[in-house]
Amino acid sequence: MWIEAGQFRHFRNYTQLQLDWVPHKNLFIGQNAAGKTNILEAIYFLSHGKSYRTHHDRELIQFGEPFSVIKLLAHSNRMGGDLALEAQLTLTPENALKTVFKINGNPIRNRSEILGKLPTVTFFLSDLAMLRGAPEDRRRALDSALTQFDPSHFKRLSLYQRIRQQKSQFLKQHPSQMDPHLWESLNQKLVEAGAALVLNRFDYLQRLETLCELRYLELSQGLEPLSIQYQPSFPLDMLGVVTLETIQDAMRQAIESASQEEQRRGQVLVGPHRDDVRFYLNQQDASLYGSQGQQRSIVLAFKLAEIHLLEQRLADETPILLLDDVMAELDPTRQHQLLAHLEDRMQVFLTTTHLDSELKWYLHGAPSSRIFVVSQGQVAMEQMESLQTHG
Repeated sequence: MWIEAGQFRHFRNYTQLQLDWVPHKNLFIGQNAAGKTNILEAIYFLSHGKSYRTHHDRELIQFGEPFSVIKLLAHSNRMGGDLALEAQLTLTPENALKTVFKINGNPIRNRSEILGKLPTVTFFLSDLAMLRGAPEDRRRALDSALTQFDPSHFKRLSLYQRIRQQKSQFLKQHPSQMDPHLWESLNQKLVEAGAALVLNRFDYLQRLETLCELRYLELSQGLEPLSIQYQPSFPLDMLGVVTLETIQDAMRQAIESASQEEQRRGQVLVGPHRDDVRFYLNQQDASLYGSQGQQRSIVLAFKLAEIHLLEQRLADETPILLLDDVMAELDPTRQHQLLAHLEDRMQVFLTTTHLDSELKWYLHGAPSSRIFVVSQGQVAMEQMESLQTHG
Protein backbone atom coordinates (compact mmCIF):
# COMPACT_ATOMS: atom_id res chain seq x y z
CA MET A 1 0.00 0.00 0.00
CA TRP A 2 1.16 3.52 -0.70
CA ILE A 3 -0.28 7.03 -1.01
CA GLU A 4 0.22 8.66 -4.40
CA ALA A 5 -1.16 12.14 -3.74
CA GLY A 6 -2.69 14.40 -1.14
CA GLN A 7 -4.84 17.51 -1.41
CA PHE A 8 -5.48 19.93 1.44
CA ARG A 9 -7.73 22.94 1.52
CA HIS A 10 -7.98 25.22 4.56
CA PHE A 11 -6.33 22.52 6.66
CA ARG A 12 -4.29 23.89 9.58
CA ASN A 13 -1.88 26.42 8.03
CA TYR A 14 -2.41 25.27 4.43
CA THR A 15 -4.82 27.35 2.34
CA GLN A 16 -4.51 25.12 -0.69
CA LEU A 17 -1.93 22.42 -1.29
CA GLN A 18 -1.49 19.44 -3.60
CA LEU A 19 1.41 17.01 -3.24
CA ASP A 20 2.53 14.00 -5.24
CA TRP A 21 4.50 11.35 -3.36
CA VAL A 22 6.69 8.38 -4.24
CA PRO A 23 6.13 4.80 -2.98
CA HIS A 24 9.19 4.73 -0.74
CA LYS A 25 10.81 7.71 1.03
CA ASN A 26 9.17 11.13 1.38
CA LEU A 27 11.14 13.61 3.48
CA PHE A 28 9.85 16.97 4.75
CA ILE A 29 12.44 19.53 5.87
CA GLY A 30 11.58 22.72 7.71
CA GLN A 31 11.88 24.67 10.91
CA ASN A 32 9.66 23.98 13.88
CA ALA A 33 6.06 25.25 13.46
CA ALA A 34 6.50 25.47 9.67
CA GLY A 35 3.73 22.92 9.04
CA LYS A 36 5.62 19.64 8.50
CA THR A 37 3.67 17.77 11.17
CA ASN A 38 0.36 19.01 9.76
CA ILE A 39 0.88 16.88 6.64
CA LEU A 40 1.44 13.76 8.74
CA GLU A 41 -1.57 14.67 10.87
CA ALA A 42 -3.78 14.76 7.76
CA ILE A 43 -2.70 11.24 6.80
CA TYR A 44 -3.27 10.07 10.37
CA PHE A 45 -6.74 11.63 10.37
CA LEU A 46 -7.80 9.58 7.34
CA SER A 47 -6.22 6.46 8.81
CA HIS A 48 -7.62 6.65 12.37
CA GLY A 49 -10.70 8.80 11.86
CA LYS A 50 -9.39 11.32 14.37
CA SER A 51 -6.44 13.59 15.10
CA TYR A 52 -3.70 12.60 17.51
CA ARG A 53 -3.12 16.25 18.46
CA THR A 54 -6.61 17.42 19.40
CA HIS A 55 -9.99 16.02 20.40
CA HIS A 56 -11.76 18.86 18.55
CA ASP A 57 -12.04 18.53 14.77
CA ARG A 58 -12.76 22.24 14.38
CA GLU A 59 -9.13 22.97 15.28
CA LEU A 60 -8.11 21.34 11.99
CA ILE A 61 -9.88 24.07 10.01
CA GLN A 62 -7.67 26.99 9.03
CA PHE A 63 -8.34 29.99 11.23
CA GLY A 64 -11.13 32.20 9.90
CA GLU A 65 -12.33 29.68 7.29
CA PRO A 66 -15.70 27.88 7.29
CA PHE A 67 -14.51 24.48 6.09
CA SER A 68 -11.57 22.15 5.50
CA VAL A 69 -11.03 19.31 3.04
CA ILE A 70 -8.45 16.50 3.11
CA LYS A 71 -8.11 14.07 0.20
CA LEU A 72 -5.74 11.15 -0.25
CA LEU A 73 -5.34 8.86 -3.25
CA ALA A 74 -3.78 5.53 -2.31
CA HIS A 75 -3.05 2.23 -4.02
CA SER A 76 -4.08 -0.95 -2.24
CA ASN A 77 -4.18 -4.48 -3.65
CA ARG A 78 -6.18 -5.52 -0.60
CA MET A 79 -8.81 -2.86 -1.32
CA GLY A 80 -8.99 -3.70 -5.02
CA GLY A 81 -6.72 -1.04 -6.56
CA ASP A 82 -7.16 2.70 -6.17
CA LEU A 83 -8.46 3.93 -2.82
CA ALA A 84 -9.75 7.50 -2.48
CA LEU A 85 -10.22 8.76 1.08
CA GLU A 86 -11.69 12.14 1.96
CA ALA A 87 -12.70 14.14 5.01
CA GLN A 88 -14.86 17.26 4.82
CA LEU A 89 -15.14 19.44 7.91
CA THR A 90 -17.77 22.18 7.72
CA LEU A 91 -18.94 24.83 10.16
CA THR A 92 -22.69 25.38 9.95
CA PRO A 93 -24.30 28.87 10.22
CA GLU A 94 -25.01 27.96 13.86
CA ASN A 95 -21.25 27.36 14.35
CA ALA A 96 -21.74 23.62 14.77
CA LEU A 97 -19.22 21.32 13.12
CA LYS A 98 -20.12 18.59 10.65
CA THR A 99 -17.44 16.04 9.70
CA VAL A 100 -18.07 13.71 6.76
CA PHE A 101 -15.73 10.91 5.70
CA LYS A 102 -15.87 9.39 2.24
CA ILE A 103 -14.41 6.20 0.80
CA ASN A 104 -14.15 6.19 -3.01
CA GLY A 105 -16.62 9.07 -3.10
CA ASN A 106 -19.23 7.39 -0.90
CA PRO A 107 -20.01 8.93 2.51
CA ILE A 108 -19.78 6.53 5.45
CA ARG A 109 -22.28 6.48 8.31
CA ASN A 110 -19.73 6.15 11.12
CA ARG A 111 -16.15 7.31 11.12
CA SER A 112 -15.10 3.96 12.62
CA GLU A 113 -15.75 2.45 9.17
CA ILE A 114 -12.57 4.09 7.96
CA LEU A 115 -10.43 2.06 10.34
CA GLY A 116 -8.27 -0.52 8.60
CA LYS A 117 -8.59 1.06 5.16
CA LEU A 118 -5.27 2.95 5.37
CA PRO A 119 -3.11 1.15 7.98
CA THR A 120 -0.40 3.37 9.45
CA VAL A 121 2.26 3.11 12.11
CA THR A 122 3.26 6.41 13.68
CA PHE A 123 6.05 7.82 15.72
CA PHE A 124 5.32 11.33 16.94
CA LEU A 125 6.75 13.27 19.85
CA SER A 126 3.52 12.56 21.71
CA ASP A 127 4.31 8.82 21.51
CA LEU A 128 7.11 9.36 24.04
CA ALA A 129 4.30 9.53 26.60
CA MET A 130 4.39 5.73 26.41
CA LEU A 131 7.42 6.01 28.69
CA ARG A 132 7.23 9.49 30.15
CA GLY A 133 3.51 9.88 30.65
CA ALA A 134 0.71 8.44 32.74
CA PRO A 135 -0.97 5.02 32.47
CA GLU A 136 -3.66 6.69 30.35
CA ASP A 137 -1.02 7.54 27.73
CA ARG A 138 0.25 3.95 27.60
CA ARG A 139 -3.27 2.56 27.32
CA ARG A 140 -3.99 4.99 24.49
CA ALA A 141 -0.83 3.95 22.64
CA LEU A 142 -1.66 0.27 23.05
CA ASP A 143 -5.29 0.70 21.97
CA SER A 144 -4.23 2.79 18.96
CA ALA A 145 -1.78 0.11 17.79
CA LEU A 146 -4.30 -2.65 18.44
CA THR A 147 -7.05 -0.84 16.53
CA GLN A 148 -4.80 -0.69 13.45
CA PHE A 149 -4.08 -4.41 13.82
CA ASP A 150 -7.69 -5.36 14.62
CA PRO A 151 -10.28 -2.65 13.78
CA SER A 152 -12.93 -4.55 15.78
CA HIS A 153 -11.00 -3.58 18.92
CA PHE A 154 -12.50 -0.11 18.53
CA LYS A 155 -15.98 -1.59 19.04
CA ARG A 156 -14.86 -3.43 22.19
CA LEU A 157 -13.32 -0.25 23.53
CA SER A 158 -16.39 1.85 22.72
CA LEU A 159 -18.73 -0.69 24.31
CA TYR A 160 -16.72 -0.78 27.52
CA GLN A 161 -16.54 3.00 27.69
CA ARG A 162 -20.33 3.31 27.30
CA ILE A 163 -20.98 0.82 30.09
CA ARG A 164 -18.43 2.49 32.35
CA GLN A 165 -20.08 5.86 31.76
CA GLN A 166 -23.46 4.34 32.64
CA LYS A 167 -22.07 2.94 35.87
CA SER A 168 -20.38 6.24 36.64
CA GLN A 169 -23.69 8.06 36.26
CA PHE A 170 -25.36 5.44 38.45
CA LEU A 171 -22.76 6.01 41.18
CA LYS A 172 -23.64 9.70 41.31
CA GLN A 173 -27.06 8.82 42.71
CA HIS A 174 -27.78 8.90 46.42
CA PRO A 175 -27.21 5.41 47.95
CA SER A 176 -30.86 5.18 49.02
CA GLN A 177 -31.96 5.65 45.40
CA MET A 178 -29.75 2.92 43.97
CA ASP A 179 -31.56 -0.01 42.40
CA PRO A 180 -29.66 -3.16 43.50
CA HIS A 181 -30.79 -5.09 40.44
CA LEU A 182 -29.53 -2.37 38.09
CA TRP A 183 -26.27 -2.23 40.08
CA GLU A 184 -25.79 -5.96 39.61
CA SER A 185 -26.67 -5.77 35.92
CA LEU A 186 -24.22 -2.91 35.26
CA ASN A 187 -21.42 -4.76 37.03
CA GLN A 188 -22.09 -7.92 35.03
CA LYS A 189 -22.03 -5.97 31.75
CA LEU A 190 -18.85 -4.20 32.85
CA VAL A 191 -17.20 -7.54 33.63
CA GLU A 192 -18.14 -9.02 30.25
CA ALA A 193 -17.03 -6.01 28.21
CA GLY A 194 -13.96 -5.31 30.37
CA ALA A 195 -12.69 -8.89 30.30
CA ALA A 196 -12.95 -9.02 26.50
CA LEU A 197 -10.98 -5.77 26.29
CA VAL A 198 -8.25 -6.99 28.67
CA LEU A 199 -7.90 -10.30 26.85
CA ASN A 200 -7.57 -8.55 23.48
CA ARG A 201 -4.88 -6.25 24.86
CA PHE A 202 -3.05 -9.12 26.55
CA ASP A 203 -3.10 -11.32 23.42
CA TYR A 204 -1.77 -8.46 21.29
CA LEU A 205 1.04 -7.70 23.72
CA GLN A 206 2.01 -11.35 23.78
CA ARG A 207 2.34 -11.24 19.99
CA LEU A 208 4.27 -7.99 20.14
CA GLU A 209 6.53 -8.54 23.15
CA THR A 210 9.15 -10.87 21.63
CA LEU A 211 9.37 -8.77 18.47
CA CYS A 212 9.73 -5.61 20.52
CA GLU A 213 12.47 -7.13 22.68
CA LEU A 214 14.42 -8.26 19.59
CA ARG A 215 14.13 -4.87 17.90
CA TYR A 216 15.30 -3.12 21.04
CA LEU A 217 18.33 -5.42 21.34
CA GLU A 218 19.24 -4.47 17.78
CA LEU A 219 18.80 -0.75 18.45
CA SER A 220 20.89 -0.96 21.62
CA GLN A 221 23.43 -3.40 20.10
CA GLY A 222 22.47 -6.06 22.62
CA LEU A 223 23.46 -4.05 25.68
CA GLU A 224 20.06 -3.63 27.37
CA PRO A 225 17.48 -6.45 27.63
CA LEU A 226 13.89 -5.17 27.48
CA SER A 227 10.78 -6.72 28.98
CA ILE A 228 7.13 -5.62 28.89
CA GLN A 229 4.41 -6.23 31.47
CA TYR A 230 0.68 -5.72 31.19
CA GLN A 231 -0.59 -4.69 34.63
CA PRO A 232 -4.35 -5.01 35.23
CA SER A 233 -6.00 -2.80 37.85
CA PHE A 234 -7.23 -5.92 39.68
CA PRO A 235 -5.37 -9.01 40.96
CA LEU A 236 -4.78 -11.43 38.08
CA ASP A 237 -2.10 -14.08 37.64
CA MET A 238 -0.53 -12.92 34.36
CA LEU A 239 2.04 -15.72 34.51
CA GLY A 240 -0.60 -18.45 34.44
CA VAL A 241 -3.10 -19.32 31.73
CA VAL A 242 -5.04 -16.16 30.96
CA THR A 243 -8.49 -16.81 29.52
CA LEU A 244 -11.70 -14.83 29.24
CA GLU A 245 -13.12 -16.80 32.16
CA THR A 246 -10.12 -16.20 34.48
CA ILE A 247 -10.23 -12.47 33.72
CA GLN A 248 -13.98 -12.30 34.33
CA ASP A 249 -13.66 -14.14 37.66
CA ALA A 250 -10.81 -11.90 38.83
CA MET A 251 -12.57 -8.71 37.75
CA ARG A 252 -15.86 -9.76 39.34
CA GLN A 253 -14.16 -10.47 42.69
CA ALA A 254 -12.34 -7.14 42.57
CA ILE A 255 -15.57 -5.25 41.86
CA GLU A 256 -17.29 -6.96 44.79
CA SER A 257 -14.40 -6.02 47.09
CA ALA A 258 -14.41 -2.41 45.88
CA SER A 259 -18.19 -2.00 45.84
CA GLN A 260 -18.51 0.08 49.01
CA GLU A 261 -15.52 2.24 48.13
CA GLU A 262 -16.88 2.87 44.63
CA GLN A 263 -20.20 4.00 46.10
CA ARG A 264 -18.48 6.18 48.69
CA ARG A 265 -16.25 7.90 46.12
CA GLY A 266 -18.73 7.83 43.22
CA GLN A 267 -16.10 6.41 40.87
CA VAL A 268 -15.58 3.23 38.86
CA LEU A 269 -12.41 1.90 40.48
CA VAL A 270 -12.04 -1.50 38.79
CA GLY A 271 -11.64 -2.17 35.09
CA PRO A 272 -9.31 -1.90 32.08
CA HIS A 273 -9.66 1.90 32.10
CA ARG A 274 -7.19 1.79 35.02
CA ASP A 275 -4.75 -0.80 33.62
CA ASP A 276 -1.13 -0.05 32.74
CA VAL A 277 1.71 -1.26 30.50
CA ARG A 278 5.24 -1.07 31.92
CA PHE A 279 8.61 -1.35 30.19
CA TYR A 280 11.70 -2.62 32.02
CA LEU A 281 15.42 -2.42 31.18
CA ASN A 282 17.59 -4.78 33.21
CA GLN A 283 14.50 -5.28 35.42
CA GLN A 284 14.32 -1.56 36.20
CA ASP A 285 11.36 0.62 35.26
CA ALA A 286 12.46 2.39 32.07
CA SER A 287 10.08 5.29 32.69
CA LEU A 288 11.99 6.10 35.88
CA TYR A 289 15.55 5.00 35.14
CA GLY A 290 15.88 5.03 31.35
CA SER A 291 17.68 7.86 29.59
CA GLN A 292 15.90 9.89 26.94
CA GLY A 293 17.74 7.94 24.24
CA GLN A 294 16.78 4.62 25.81
CA GLN A 295 13.15 5.68 26.18
CA ARG A 296 12.95 6.79 22.57
CA SER A 297 14.56 3.53 21.44
CA ILE A 298 11.92 1.56 23.36
CA VAL A 299 9.18 3.47 21.57
CA LEU A 300 10.93 2.87 18.24
CA ALA A 301 11.25 -0.84 19.01
CA PHE A 302 7.54 -0.95 19.87
CA LYS A 303 6.72 0.72 16.55
CA LEU A 304 8.98 -1.59 14.53
CA ALA A 305 7.32 -4.59 16.17
CA GLU A 306 3.94 -3.05 15.39
CA ILE A 307 4.95 -2.81 11.72
CA HIS A 308 5.92 -6.48 11.67
CA LEU A 309 2.58 -7.58 13.14
CA LEU A 310 0.64 -5.41 10.71
CA GLU A 311 2.58 -6.87 7.78
CA GLN A 312 1.59 -10.35 8.94
CA ARG A 313 -2.02 -9.23 9.24
CA LEU A 314 -2.14 -7.51 5.85
CA ALA A 315 -0.45 -10.46 4.08
CA ASP A 316 0.45 -8.86 0.73
CA GLU A 317 0.76 -5.24 1.88
CA THR A 318 2.79 -3.09 4.23
CA PRO A 319 1.51 -0.29 6.48
CA ILE A 320 2.52 3.31 5.89
CA LEU A 321 5.04 4.74 8.34
CA LEU A 322 4.72 8.30 9.70
CA LEU A 323 7.81 9.58 11.53
CA ASP A 324 7.81 13.08 12.99
CA ASP A 325 11.25 14.46 13.92
CA VAL A 326 12.31 10.92 14.78
CA MET A 327 16.06 11.63 14.63
CA ALA A 328 15.96 13.95 17.64
CA GLU A 329 17.41 12.54 20.87
CA LEU A 330 18.96 9.53 19.06
CA ASP A 331 22.72 9.13 18.94
CA PRO A 332 24.28 8.32 15.51
CA THR A 333 24.38 4.58 16.22
CA ARG A 334 20.66 4.42 17.07
CA GLN A 335 19.85 6.65 14.10
CA HIS A 336 21.61 4.24 11.76
CA GLN A 337 19.94 1.21 13.37
CA LEU A 338 16.52 2.79 12.95
CA LEU A 339 16.98 3.80 9.32
CA ALA A 340 18.37 0.38 8.48
CA HIS A 341 15.09 -1.15 9.67
CA LEU A 342 12.94 1.06 7.42
CA GLU A 343 12.74 -1.37 4.55
CA ASP A 344 12.28 -0.22 0.97
CA ARG A 345 9.05 -2.15 0.58
CA MET A 346 7.14 0.33 2.76
CA GLN A 347 6.24 3.96 2.20
CA VAL A 348 7.71 6.37 4.74
CA PHE A 349 6.81 9.98 5.52
CA LEU A 350 9.52 11.56 7.66
CA THR A 351 9.93 15.10 8.97
CA THR A 352 13.16 16.72 10.10
CA THR A 353 14.67 20.16 10.66
CA HIS A 354 17.81 19.40 8.64
CA LEU A 355 19.32 16.91 6.22
CA ASP A 356 22.18 15.18 8.04
CA SER A 357 24.59 12.49 6.84
CA GLU A 358 22.44 9.60 8.08
CA LEU A 359 19.40 10.85 6.18
CA LYS A 360 21.47 11.39 3.03
CA TRP A 361 22.67 7.78 3.27
CA TYR A 362 19.11 6.63 3.83
CA LEU A 363 17.71 8.53 0.83
CA HIS A 364 20.50 7.56 -1.56
CA GLY A 365 19.82 3.88 -0.92
CA ALA A 366 16.07 4.10 -1.59
CA PRO A 367 14.48 2.92 -4.87
CA SER A 368 12.56 6.21 -4.91
CA SER A 369 12.78 9.28 -2.71
CA ARG A 370 11.44 12.80 -2.72
CA ILE A 371 12.37 15.83 -0.61
CA PHE A 372 10.00 18.65 0.28
CA VAL A 373 10.98 21.94 1.91
CA VAL A 374 8.22 23.32 4.14
CA SER A 375 7.97 26.99 5.10
CA GLN A 376 4.93 28.78 6.55
CA GLY A 377 2.18 27.05 4.62
CA GLN A 378 4.23 26.57 1.46
CA VAL A 379 5.76 23.29 0.29
CA ALA A 380 8.34 23.02 -2.49
CA MET A 381 9.93 19.88 -3.91
CA GLU A 382 13.73 20.06 -3.95
CA GLN A 383 16.70 18.04 -5.19
CA MET A 384 19.17 16.77 -2.61
CA GLU A 385 22.03 18.57 -4.34
CA SER A 386 20.38 21.92 -3.67
CA LEU A 387 20.06 21.19 0.05
CA GLN A 388 23.69 20.65 0.98
CA THR A 389 23.52 23.62 3.32
CA HIS A 390 20.99 21.69 5.42
CA GLY A 391 23.43 18.83 6.06
